[in-house]
Amino acid sequence: MTRRFGAAVAACALGLSPAAPASAAGEGVAISYPAEGQTVGTGPLTVTGSVTPGGEKAQVMYAVDVSGSTGSPSGLDCGGDGSVTAKLDDFNQDGSVGDTLDCEISGVVSLNAALRAVPNADNRIAVGLTGFGDDAAVADLDPGDGQRAFVAPGETGSGRDVVPRVNAVAGSLTRGTIGRETQHDVGSGTDFERPLDVAAAAFTTTGARWIFLLSDGQAPVPDTTAIATAGIRVRTFAIGAAATCAPGSALAAIATATGDQCVRVDDPSRLRTSIVTSQPAGIREVTVERDGRPPFPATVDSIGNFSAAVGTVGSGVHQLVVRVTLAGGRKLESRRWFTGRDGTRFVALGDSYSAGEGVEPYVDQRVEKMLLGLPLYAQTPGFLCHRSRKGWPLKVTMPGSSRPVAESGGAFDFAACSGARLVNVDTQQMTKTYLDRRTAIPLQNKSLGTDVDLVTMTFGGNDVGFAEVLKHCAAQIRCMNDGFVTAGRRSISLDDWTRIRIALVQNELDGLYQQVRSRVRPDTTIVVATYPHLLRVGRRPCTEGAVINKDERQWIADRIDEFDDVMLQRAPRSGLLVADVREQFAGNAVCDGDNWITGLRLARATDLGGDVTSAASFHPNEKGTTAYAKVVSSTIAAPLPAYPMALKSDGSATAAASRAKPKIAAVRAAQRAEWTSRPGPVRKAVSPALRAAIPPSLPLVRVSGLEKYPDSVVKAVAATRIVPMLVADGAAMRGLRSCRSDVVRGEQVPVAAEGFTARSAVTIRLTGERTRDRVLGTLTADDQGRVSGWARMPPDLPASAISGLEVRGDNPLKGTTLGFAVLRATTKPACVAHARAAGLLSPTPPSSSPAFPVFRASPAPPVSPVSPVSPVSPVSPVSPVSPVSPKGDDDLPITGSANWLLPAAGSGTAMILLGTLLVAVTVRRRRP
Repeated sequence: MTRRFGAAVAACALGLSPAAPASAAGEGVAISYPAEGQTVGTGPLTVTGSVTPGGEKAQVMYAVDVSGSTGSPSGLDCGGDGSVTAKLDDFNQDGSVGDTLDCEISGVVSLNAALRAVPNADNRIAVGLTGFGDDAAVADLDPGDGQRAFVAPGETGSGRDVVPRVNAVAGSLTRGTIGRETQHDVGSGTDFERPLDVAAAAFTTTGARWIFLLSDGQAPVPDTTAIATAGIRVRTFAIGAAATCAPGSALAAIATATGDQCVRVDDPSRLRTSIVTSQPAGIREVTVERDGRPPFPATVDSIGNFSAAVGTVGSGVHQLVVRVTLAGGRKLESRRWFTGRDGTRFVALGDSYSAGEGVEPYVDQRVEKMLLGLPLYAQTPGFLCHRSRKGWPLKVTMPGSSRPVAESGGAFDFAACSGARLVNVDTQQMTKTYLDRRTAIPLQNKSLGTDVDLVTMTFGGNDVGFAEVLKHCAAQIRCMNDGFVTAGRRSISLDDWTRIRIALVQNELDGLYQQVRSRVRPDTTIVVATYPHLLRVGRRPCTEGAVINKDERQWIADRIDEFDDVMLQRAPRSGLLVADVREQFAGNAVCDGDNWITGLRLARATDLGGDVTSAASFHPNEKGTTAYAKVVSSTIAAPLPAYPMALKSDGSATAAASRAKPKIAAVRAAQRAEWTSRPGPVRKAVSPALRAAIPPSLPLVRVSGLEKYPDSVVKAVAATRIVPMLVADGAAMRGLRSCRSDVVRGEQVPVAAEGFTARSAVTIRLTGERTRDRVLGTLTADDQGRVSGWARMPPDLPASAISGLEVRGDNPLKGTTLGFAVLRATTKPACVAHARAAGLLSPTPPSSSPAFPVFRASPAPPVSPVSPVSPVSPVSPVSPVSPVSPKGDDDLPITGSANWLLPAAGSGTAMILLGTLLVAVTVRRRRP
């Protein structure tokens, strides 16, 4: 067994990875790139698409040997990062670091990452997991009460889950056992027939089926007649000294009988070149004709995806005709029109920081009609994603030109979207809700292709959950020390939670970068921008909309640095440039004299949810977008990007900004050579030769202190779901006068949230610096995991105090679901009178249900009273330390995005109650 087994197996997956999304269900051929009517840059063009002879998605089963022999050898670099550590190489956390089983799990994780990177993978591919010894069992991938043998490669559950389901279950494999979601004991011996039989029986598709069988041992040759007859292909991996692919061996015989191959992995680095892909037997030939010219032959991968270089296209309108010949002589055909245009082809991907959240006007922002004096906007993707006409991607320039690239006469695709997560690039479509309608936002990688010259992006803040960190801190003092979630009896502080969250997102960033790189040309310039410090750091108080003490501000800055440093290390390994904006923004954060970041702000008419705080909060303002564009433009133009990194003596990353040490001299030399060999108005970024020089030259960035966290803590963090929490104005919802954002002592306040285990108890807790932490009561989730009901404010609620309201309960991932809101108490006589008139000061909840918001436009769940319970003491903290960064689902509302909640006014028009729904307040409590 040698190093980088996981990376080597991932290379195998590249032989499977579709180059494009599949067609809809049913037999046919689909052209994925270019899209119908799309404008592409002039020059060489590669057409991609897919053929679905059977109309079914492919299914891949990972069959992993968990026999007793997989415990040795140990001490291997299964993670492929050049070192052996307990946290990064003990994949199943069984205390045996870097053993054969760890490397097998690493292989599954890496292979799954490659399949996840396939565009539209959730509609094209499903994956399963089988563990085997002398018996075998298919793993249950359903964290709830059901049973699921297959899931999409990138399926992570809802909320902020970052670990794919199949990866989480693979991490539970120990010798002889599958640990979750349903435990199976499979023995300590080795039998190849059982995993083949069990895996084959689990397949539910008539499309392509594969079994990837990983084993370090030998066993008798099984009977493969049934599998071969069924058309199931088995690719075997003989791992370590004992296993063999010699002719006549069991692993070789299995692969040969099913038309695949046995791969010897004594040196996994050779695996990439040893894998030979073959097209499905049902496809005889695919050709692509352009503008009536002789057809160009296409290459077809092993699950029916094709690509064809069709020569150089010029300006004007062009037609493509794809013709497929199936086995038996039947033919399929698909046609596509597109337009070629001279100039730079630029695609802007990303989240709210790339979209330009808060900097109006937005693209396609137009008033459709007025209602009660409020504007209702047309529901276009540009408006729903809050893509600003003044966003920094529209200000980026190329070397030697002051004209923005987006206005240079080429083609510009603005795909960034506020609230976007990593999965919204290639796996899972976003859904935006405005008024009473939901709109699906296309996957961002739909805009990528071989004609693209420039790609920019910001990603990761929403996956870490930085917005939720801010919400939790709204009513806490030194919130980084607070107990946030629990693992058994151990309380996990917000600091620890965020550090672990950053660590979990690291590998997902790798997958994103590799996926984007694979969709464009090798010489396409791709720039990743970092996030700036949000708040002024230092002793001087910060009072713009909030008072945040110096320790919290420093903690926030350190966590942003930690995450930015991850990008600085990870992106270059995939051939991406990094535009680090932190130095440019220094002295221009919230509370600085000339701030380039918007502080806490009240909601605007253009905000999609009903939150009192605006999504523009803690996002770059117009000056900030100009600063972003300046740094990105400079990064594109710089002949020698510096790759700033801060390194400790042990090679780990620090939070401070500094320059990389001489270890990257080889990279600098390669950059210098590349600059001189690639002249032109657009520097074509990082070539394959330069990328080859980077991995051994740049040290790995590690998240500080990750080694100290036990597996139970890491799993608890991974299983945490942060959900929007609605706190409504009960009087306004009844059409009565109210004090809107303030609550009074003893008031019954309507609350709602979702994402809990069905029929489980959900606790409502009041927190705050001046508020005695206490449990207000409990709700019971319905069959869909939703709760709604009334929470009574305590009679001793301090006047003018800022308090936090929290919902907390179990979720189907066997973790914790949390939701946060912020309240302010008042003793104003008028407010007390309004609450009394609405019947909200009764000790018991109102008997009739108000017109309460509903979940995802489905019928409203019954409104149940909160069950009163005795106050409890606050959760004790564990240890201090970590972040706060930029964004969240639309993108930093203190009370959580309510896009999934639609006010049920009589006409169904949500905006009638705009500005009166949430009882949140944007002013934080003062602290030293």
